Amino acid sequence: MASIEKKKGVTGYTSTEKTLEQISTATAALNQTKGKTLEEISKIVTDINVNLNLRKNKLAPQIKRLREVRSDYQEVDSIYQDKKTMFEHTAAGLSAERQRLENECDRHQQEATSQESQYFMVRFIKNQQKSFEDL
Repeated sequence: MASIEKKKGVTGYTSTEKTLEQISTATAALNQTKGKTLEEISKIVTDINVNLNLRKNKLAPQIKRLREVRSDYQEVDSIYQDKKTMFEHTAAGLSAERQRLENECDRHQQEATSQESQYFMVRFIKNQQKSFEDL
């Protein structure tokens, strides 16, 4: 075969043909392996999608309830924030009023203490004068 190849000017044709057949066989085996791998990946993806859909269906009522609760929460939170603001304004006003009343009470207490002191001083002086007159 080698001599015929040499005459025709295609030296190494047989070995190249054998190599091409081996490569073709290897490629076919590789393609078959790829096909199996793709089928396995496809099956895994399908299983994942099925599980995902099952979980979505299982969670759907809970998600619906969560949306309702969130809506209720927003309403309650809005009312709470309004009342909190009113409370804070009222508390600030009452605190200012309390401070004013405390200051007024302190002033009256000082005035009463001063007048009481004057009363006892006047009484003491009158007693002293009376004692002096009695002598």
